[in-house]
Amino acid sequence: MITIIYSSEPLQTKTRAKSLVKKSIPQRDETNYISFNMTVTTPGELACECEFLPLGTEKKAIVADNCTFLEKPVRGKAKPNYEGLDALEAFCKNPADFTDLYMLVYAEKLDEKNPIVMAVKANGKIIEERKPDEAYFRSAMEGFLQKRGIYIEPVAADELLRRVGDDFGRFSNELRKLEIYANGEDIRLAAVKMLVAPKLEDDAFTMSNALVNNDVKKAFKVYRDLQVANVDEVMLIGMLASQFRFMDEVAFLDEKGFSSRQIASTLGANPYRVSKTLQSMYSVDSETIANILNELYIADKAILTGSASPEFAFSRFLANFSLRG
Repeated sequence: MITIIYSSEPLQTKTRAKSLVKKSIPQRDETNYISFNMTVTTPGELACECEFLPLGTEKKAIVADNCTFLEKPVRGKAKPNYEGLDALEAFCKNPADFTDLYMLVYAEKLDEKNPIVMAVKANGKIIEERKPDEAYFRSAMEGFLQKRGIYIEPVAADELLRRVGDDFGRFSNELRKLEIYANGEDIRLAAVKMLVAPKLEDDAFTMSNALVNNDVKKAFKVYRDLQVANVDEVMLIGMLASQFRFMDEVAFLDEKGFSSRQIASTLGANPYRVSKTLQSMYSVDSETIANILNELYIADKAILTGSASPEFAFSRFLANFSLRG
């Protein structure tokens, strides 16, 4: 059986794959289970392994993580060249009975015209892991804490959900952190405010918009607020880089004459986010964005190599930004 599991939430996708593998192979070991990171493994290498007979067992499971070649492409952008797609397509059209292949895709949409996706539709199964809604989060939180005999006051629960947003992976991590901190006691609002940082994606979005509008003072204010919540500067740099890359994609499609709604649909993005981006991006061009990304890379490298403290490296990035306007 070949299965494609896709979602923008990696934790959900991996959890579903783990559950399916366990049903298929209850006792997993090196003879019947293999996993590949498809950022370093080619589709051709994956196809070759799928064809190999398992050793000492009747069936094997293969998990191919991060199959970006199955994502819906961004219109107008050239597709990367993945080696061995034909071989993988051939296997998907005629799969071996002894191999259960699970391909994980971290995206909201698949490329429906991709020959591999079409082959799996005909010969396997495609599972979409939808983002959980607020009711699911509350139910999961209640069940998790009840099993451990811990009470969370309503305002604390509301604040936790507000801070983690729709990030299921972060929700799980923060809930476990609060459980450890509570040590069997009630979880209060103060604990959530102390231990759970505000939603970083929203803050990075606000900061990137402030920067392109030359409001460095506002960007510094957001950063100071995040410091109080013990922000990880490396993570913040990654989020900012993602925001500026998104801005570049929006600018590209806008130049092609796409409407705001068409851009949101093409990129699988929130229409409000696209609208706000369009309002704030006219003061920058692709070259400027490339320079910004390069400076973020320099700040990231300085932190990771230890040549500058996280606070100094990021503050220097913001200060240098003010020199552009």
